Amino acid sequence: MSRPAHYALLLAALVLAVFAGWRIVATRTSDSLARSAPRHALAWDARNPDALLALAQQQLNTDHPRQAATTARELLRSAPLQAGAFTILARAAAARGDHDTARKLFGIALKRAPRDQYAREWMIGDQLQHGDYAAALHNVDVLFGFAPQHRIALIPLLARVAAQDPNFASALGTHLTQRPRWRDAMLAELLAHAPIGTVDDVFGTLQSAAGGLSDDEAGRWFARLEQDGQWGEAYSRWLGWTGVDLSHGIPLVFNGSFERPVSGIGFDWTMRGEPGVEIERVRSAGASGAYAAQVTFRRRRANDMGFQQTLMLAPGTYSLSFRARGDDLRSDQGLEWDIACVAGGVAIATSPRLDGSFEWKTVTADFTVPASNCPAQRLMLTNPGAGGSAKVVSGTLWFDDFHIGPARPVVESHHSLQEHRKAR
Repeated sequence: MSRPAHYALLLAALVLAVFAGWRIVATRTSDSLARSAPRHALAWDARNPDALLALAQQQLNTDHPRQAATTARELLRSAPLQAGAFTILARAAAARGDHDTARKLFGIALKRAPRDQYAREWMIGDQLQHGDYAAALHNVDVLFGFAPQHRIALIPLLARVAAQDPNFASALGTHLTQRPRWRDAMLAELLAHAPIGTVDDVFGTLQSAAGGLSDDEAGRWFARLEQDGQWGEAYSRWLGWTGVDLSHGIPLVFNGSFERPVSGIGFDWTMRGEPGVEIERVRSAGASGAYAAQVTFRRRRANDMGFQQTLMLAPGTYSLSFRARGDDLRSDQGLEWDIACVAGGVAIATSPRLDGSFEWKTVTADFTVPASNCPAQRLMLTNPGAGGSAKVVSGTLWFDDFHIGPARPVVESHHSLQEHRKAR
């Protein structure tokens, strides 16, 4: 090779090396400026995809959708697989009111980038607006899967949509039967803030589905109905939930002989107890069946024992009866069973008081349910002691065979009837 040719080859290699070095410097500089100063970045590298995307986003944010669309198309020429470009084009189409085009472009963006939050949120809003509830709720599932922080804003929004549209409330209930991870949060939001009709729609749908409601969910539903004064609805929903055979009628005291396990839900017995008071369902040889309720007092103050049942009695005159046994029960004034109206807590019945030791016996009390301000009642074990040490109780009680029926009419004796006639 001649010397001039050799020098020409070296010069060409040097030019290539300088050019490659310049491209590396330009690319790195452009990359460093892409997000913070996209126009400057593009001055170094006019095809930088990150800079083009950032510039398009800036143009959208400054209300220049046409410029943003132009930049996005340039981005697709540089990087045909860039999903963000389709999101920009979709947003630009939406900004000019072309929602059909926006819907198609957002769909393409999501196929290429399923975790695109903006595209996913837009599709949810669009599907809710057009009544495509199943698709919207599917997208909610996907969004919460990779961006759970959106639950804070979106779950209250879904509750408001359900309150405005019974069809969506039904669709929401159906979707929640699939037990998505956000089911608990959604039900809590509905119980706390939705109108009772909406709550009933969603929970009713869940109850009728396979798997139904958990005990906790059902209990919170019935409690919300009661809170809103919907006693009849609460009672009927609860009866359906129990699955009890009602072909022989509905007893006015549920599970009065404690033969069924106690759930503590709805209109079943509650056996909460308190420190120093233990309440449990036990096998008992003296019970009419296999079980009875046992209340053990540990020589401590017994205030609200939480042994009670909510009743649904129509206005009228009734008789309460139950069987009881006591073992060394010691209290200041004895214990009693009261029935009170839930509205205002006005007592309408008080049983004879129980104290000391005694074998199984039947206790009765007649009472009248007033025609007003008494939509439901509570039957509860109470301690009438004045307070302080007068509330201390020790010993054990057993209860069985609770029953409420119409009060027996008072029949005057023949002698009393004759005296009454003479007085006239």
